[in-house]
Amino acid sequence: TPYLKPENLLVICCESPVEPQPESKRHIMGLFNDGDLKPYPASAYGSLPEPYALEVPLGLWRPVQLEYLGPIAVDWIRLTPTFEGGDGRLEVEARLRNLDGRQMEGDLELTVQPPSGQALRLQRVLRLGGGTEQTVTMHLALPRAKRWEPWRFGEQPLYRAEIVAHSEGGESSRVDDTFAFRQLRWDIGARRWNLAVNGRPMFLRGACYAPGYRLDDLNREVFEKDIATARKANIDALRVVANVLPTDFYRVADEAGMLVLQDLPLTGTYVYHGRNDEARFFESAAREQQREMVTALRNHPSIALWIAHDAPPWLATNFDLGDVHSVRHNHSIDQELKAAFEHLDPTRPSIAASGDIDLHLMQGWSDGSWADIAHVEPLMVSAFGAQALADVESPAWEGIGHRWPVADDDAAWRHAGFQYVNWAERGVGLPSAYRTLEDYVAASQSYQANLVRYAAEHMRTRKLEPCWGAFVFHLVDPFPGIGAGLLDSARRPKAALEALTDAFK
Repeated sequence: TPYLKPENLLVICCESPVEPQPESKRHIMGLFNDGDLKPYPASAYGSLPEPYALEVPLGLWRPVQLEYLGPIAVDWIRLTPTFEGGDGRLEVEARLRNLDGRQMEGDLELTVQPPSGQALRLQRVLRLGGGTEQTVTMHLALPRAKRWEPWRFGEQPLYRAEIVAHSEGGESSRVDDTFAFRQLRWDIGARRWNLAVNGRPMFLRGACYAPGYRLDDLNREVFEKDIATARKANIDALRVVANVLPTDFYRVADEAGMLVLQDLPLTGTYVYHGRNDEARFFESAAREQQREMVTALRNHPSIALWIAHDAPPWLATNFDLGDVHSVRHNHSIDQELKAAFEHLDPTRPSIAASGDIDLHLMQGWSDGSWADIAHVEPLMVSAFGAQALADVESPAWEGIGHRWPVADDDAAWRHAGFQYVNWAERGVGLPSAYRTLEDYVAASQSYQANLVRYAAEHMRTRKLEPCWGAFVFHLVDPFPGIGAGLLDSARRPKAALEALTDAFK
């Protein structure tokens, strides 16, 4: 534009407002503005003293740069690999935009690089009217294409596709992405669950994953180490809860053969008793973020399932929410989002809500006794587990303090995520019942390990009849504090990690 000049300043404003009433929030920020995976849980919003201020740590957390584009921009490429007669077939769709007011002519060059061997190339002539958009479709045959398998069953050959648009005698824009050949088959709905990868029915040995409350602490090395830990624990699937992670995570999951269940960043209740304009704002944002998420992630072979909403108020298990549950709040938008997933990406299954046809099996922690697990016969368990304290030597204690004794409702502990009602009613009791912090740590880790082992083994004995998977809640604590992770935020293992490793053998 004429404003792109050295003496001009490009200013970006990024807003992440604090919304202290969880049931009325309208901004879609997933676990960053609600839920029990962050400090200062919703139950304590109005009761903690200074300096425990509520915060939403979102912003420009990576470098920002300008990218040069010629008159023809390639917005995205959509890669759909399939098999036909033992050979690979690749459908490539590219969204083009003419940024110029004049008609533009040029060409589009597609290059596909297999894991080994020679690249394949295809070229297409372009003609775009001024200011118009166009989706171009191209097809390629790849003889003897290699299948991408979950890590337990084989290798992970990855292909790379690159599209370059040329106009006015030069390169205008370039987009590339990786993909793989693998097939999903499913039958998921009310009272039924069936998922097969490359024709093999799979019981998903999983963990929920929210690796960091501060995104600028996350990088490829963190993801590589976490996924390596998950594989050693016999975990073959991760559920990204109410969050969309940096691209590096999905690339590492592709390379490691780790399946991913991907949530939209929706959790809990939105715009209850909100004005009409607030409801429209929320629903428009949900649709927009869904399109952006699918566009960004659909080429990754690791993605196996889309989930629209984590624990919305209309679930039968959320009857304790009262009126917000009885009016089935947010139900319509969640059903709309599920239908949109099926339109945007018909190559994968989707569900409207986690906790609907799957089950959050929190017996022994937030709902009933651990012994009640024996009486449950679920199709899919998308969360089970309990909180436990980090080892006394862990850096996770630095923000809480090593003070002992502490009050049962100590503000620093509550800000660190301590769910004292659950500890008192179903866990190992409150701090006042223990002589030392070391004793409390040991008791809590023993309880968590026994609960995790018992639940995982119960689900494994129901493998495919009727249960198709079990996801422990969580692989890692997302912030330095007190959480349900098998690892604390410093990546130090709790006793439950070894218990799950044994149960998932």
